[in-house]
Amino acid sequence: MAELKQFIGANIERVPAIDHLTLSTLHSKKQTAQVACTMSHLAALKKLQAAGPPLLGKFHLILEDDFHIAKGVCLDGLPLRWDMCFLGVNEHSPQLAQKTTAADLYRSFGATYTSHAYLVHHEFVPRLVDIVENHIKQWLTTNLPETPAIDVIYSYVAKEVYNHVYYMKPAAITQTPGLWSDIEFKQVDYSAIIM
Repeated sequence: MAELKQFIGANIERVPAIDHLTLSTLHSKKQTAQVACTMSHLAALKKLQAAGPPLLGKFHLILEDDFHIAKGVCLDGLPLRWDMCFLGVNEHSPQLAQKTTAADLYRSFGATYTSHAYLVHHEFVPRLVDIVENHIKQWLTTNLPETPAIDVIYSYVAKEVYNHVYYMKPAAITQTPGLWSDIEFKQVDYSAIIM
């Protein structure tokens, strides 16, 4: 935590994850775990919404518990208008990204999957809460779209051109390899795909 305080220089609050074992099994064990993860992110976003503006700047940093700081983050390249910025991504469709004039910064139009480390502009938090809540409600009642995973929801957020979503490449924050995944139910190493 000391390393993180140095990194962001602000208040840190750990939000407990929602344990998938406390939920009724939905369509599969994996989908139940995905819903628990998404609900955990939603709980963090709702806390931010209720807390009001951050003490420093106009953004909030959300990290999953397996984060690893790979390099320093320079936010100077972010434009005046931005909603989210992912600090490390799995870039599955690079053709859906646009390089900005800033080093290491790309505008995403659904090019990535990620949720382990991201910034959310405070003014975008209420909209993001609505998007995630509506996605989960739709999934629970219709089973569409195909997955309740938060990283897929965030990919949909980026596809909407009126949302200003960016990502850093190479990653400033990665996921620590070899830790247990509550979604995959095994130890995972994403270092080959997190850019």
